Amino acid sequence: MKNLGDIITCHSESQPQKWAIKFRESQYSFLELENLANNLAYVLSEKYSIEKGCRVVIISEKSPELIASAIAIWKLGAIYVPVDFNNGINRLKYILDDIKPRLIISSKKYLTEFQLVIHRIPTMSYHDISLLSKEKSEKFQTDFDQKDIASIYYTSGSTGRPKGVCLNHQSMIDYFNAENELLKMNNDSTSINFGPFHFDVSVQDTFIPLYFGAGVCMYDGLLIPEIIMDIIKKNEVSHLICVSSVLSLITPEDDGFDFLRTSKVKCCMTGGEVCNPNLINLWLQNIPGLELYNGYGPTECNSLCMAYHIKTPQTGRKGPYPIGKPFSGCKAELIDSDRNIIVKSDVIGTLAIGGRQLMTGYWNLPEETKNAFLWIDNECYYITGDLARRDRTGNYIFEGRKDKEVKILGRRINLNEIRNSLLNLANVEYAFVDVFEINGKKKIYAYLYGANLDDTLDAQSIKHFLRKELPIYMIPEELCLGKHLPKTSTNKVYEKGIKELLMNQVFPSLS
Repeated sequence: MKNLGDIITCHSESQPQKWAIKFRESQYSFLELENLANNLAYVLSEKYSIEKGCRVVIISEKSPELIASAIAIWKLGAIYVPVDFNNGINRLKYILDDIKPRLIISSKKYLTEFQLVIHRIPTMSYHDISLLSKEKSEKFQTDFDQKDIASIYYTSGSTGRPKGVCLNHQSMIDYFNAENELLKMNNDSTSINFGPFHFDVSVQDTFIPLYFGAGVCMYDGLLIPEIIMDIIKKNEVSHLICVSSVLSLITPEDDGFDFLRTSKVKCCMTGGEVCNPNLINLWLQNIPGLELYNGYGPTECNSLCMAYHIKTPQTGRKGPYPIGKPFSGCKAELIDSDRNIIVKSDVIGTLAIGGRQLMTGYWNLPEETKNAFLWIDNECYYITGDLARRDRTGNYIFEGRKDKEVKILGRRINLNEIRNSLLNLANVEYAFVDVFEINGKKKIYAYLYGANLDDTLDAQSIKHFLRKELPIYMIPEELCLGKHLPKTSTNKVYEKGIKELLMNQVFPSLS
């Protein structure tokens, strides 16, 4: 396969009637999905002048037509740009201004909801796409380089503004093959899509399975174990790919595992955030022979770039499991504050990733792209910003973040972006944003300071303002307003003092 436009072409020929996608009441075979993608590619080319290098934004409410759209975009050599339908209107406007799409695809609901910022950009709805023929098509073919950009995923950047991570066809295909050395998916496999499509985990649970001829059950309902177990049973699901928090939510009670022991489930890839070892042990204890991996990787390296195979439960384990060793075609190094390579075991440093899965760079951010990379022995490495150490067996252990970036429910969130939005409020002179943890769940909180804060400014009005700026999951759950700002002896803001203030006065149970 030369590019992602042919991601299911061979399967549409070798197993045309096998189902590829199921979603609610809809079902597409590999042949139907390929036909729809071909016919859509012709429409995009002829009606909307989509060609190589054009960006097509998908406001990514789940739908089988989203999958067909991504494949059609890739067939044209254009660039698939999924964005979150939970985005605040100002955040979406920033992305649209940055990416300058030729077309926007989504449901009628979100095309209407965001009409104010979509403005004059052409649009196409999922409904319009569903009316195209799935019965037959002429194969759409175009020539372009494997190093051309295939996808752009917007992440919460360290500068406090979204950054577009550019991934080319070759890096994504290399990633598919590398991860599948562990997953071992084939045309007898079935996966569940839990991940939202603006989130790179959707590549793991949807596009990788399709690439290897597996079926994908798309799911967007409540994560209730009984419902998920029913889906697993009805569809003979073999692979579970999900962030650790999702794995926790779908974990059944003891009797639920009775079914899983005799089900087709044979492999689970989790990670994306620190996973409680007791959760992993529970799955391994209850499903003999389960292949379970704890994975790690930033979007800049195609979602996952290393994993640790957990073969047996370790009931006495006190700390998290390692994140393992790099995938085939990937490399990892630890660097110190002077960017020197750390060669000793069990020394904490910043994790740098090299190899075939690396991003091309950040969209329209040449300086940030330059600063993100480091050359080691004539090979390019991405500096992740994550702290890790390497044990004596060569496995890496995650040790946290060195900046203001956190992961909550698998979503990468930079707290600076929330802070910057809060500073847009009238009379707010300083904003401090952090996370606290209750019963193992991370929640965002913020402290706002201003000598002349308006008495009418309250938590409800602030959240209403932020909803225009940010996705729902980035809105702080606790907001505190104050006219006192702790300072150091040099008159600098003392953020540790703010945190202590909050812990003592607002969240005394945590202090």
